[in-house]
Amino acid sequence: DSVGLFFPVLIFSIYVYNLKKCNFVSNFIKWCSIALLSYIGYKIKPQIIILFLGIIITELYIHIIHINEIKKNLKQAMNGFSSFCIATVLGFVMAMLLTNPMIKSTHLTLNPEQAFGPTHFLMMGINPETSGIYNCADVDFSGSFSTKAERNAANLQVTKERIQTMGASNIIRHMTKKVLLNYNDGTFFWGGEGTFYKKILPEKNHYISSFFRNLYYNGDYKGKYYSIWANFEQMIWLTVLFFAMLSGFFARDKRITVVMITIIGLTLFELIFEARARYLFAYVPLYIILAVCGIKFLLDKWDTHQERKNAKQ
Repeated sequence: DSVGLFFPVLIFSIYVYNLKKCNFVSNFIKWCSIALLSYIGYKIKPQIIILFLGIIITELYIHIIHINEIKKNLKQAMNGFSSFCIATVLGFVMAMLLTNPMIKSTHLTLNPEQAFGPTHFLMMGINPETSGIYNCADVDFSGSFSTKAERNAANLQVTKERIQTMGASNIIRHMTKKVLLNYNDGTFFWGGEGTFYKKILPEKNHYISSFFRNLYYNGDYKGKYYSIWANFEQMIWLTVLFFAMLSGFFARDKRITVVMITIIGLTLFELIFEARARYLFAYVPLYIILAVCGIKFLLDKWDTHQERKNAKQ
């Protein structure tokens, strides 16, 4: 999740940089870089591809709206579209050429028939007993099938049965719980999974090590400052979410539209598949962008109010 944090920031920065430039070379480099980073990011955290999809949806929508202008300058539009297509394909090909040797260098033998596909995470996400989070029983069930085709068929069958059993009203309650699971934790499920950090190593520096352990440790050894720190994180996260909701009133351009579509897509993704607060972490910078837009909206409203007040006086 922490490594994935790097990709949405960089992809979005490349997208908004020199937005008004439309020459072939700059467009080609931009889309090639976006595609390359999106694919590598997808290999690390599948959710990262949602930003790429948000960019494509926004660009297509804008082109549909301005279809008459495009017809007037068809040659330039075709050049731009061709550079986008070629650059995107090239970016994905370059990413595959980079990632495949890296995966092979691990010397791990992967059996494609043992892979857990989207149907497994769909089945786990619709489990009402666990509110759609990771479930060992579901993992064991999926792992009991020897082929991918059998596994996918069984996962879809269980998903269908669970939906039929729950009914419409219970599905709504289930989805509500998943939204809360994803969004109600400002620590992003810190320390909830994994065991590598639970081993207490000797302190290398009494003052610095002791301070940070008291701040971050929340396992068998719980830091005395952790509760304060966790509450502070929760306060910041809820503040970001509050102002992010106000960004819907902000006079937006296509950059903000991309962020909004991406966050909506991410929320839907976590509603459909396995839920967990940490799966939102890679997109925290985009939530902050929306929060800043929400703050800007309030400041603009305040300035307008003050101007009207002064005009009356």
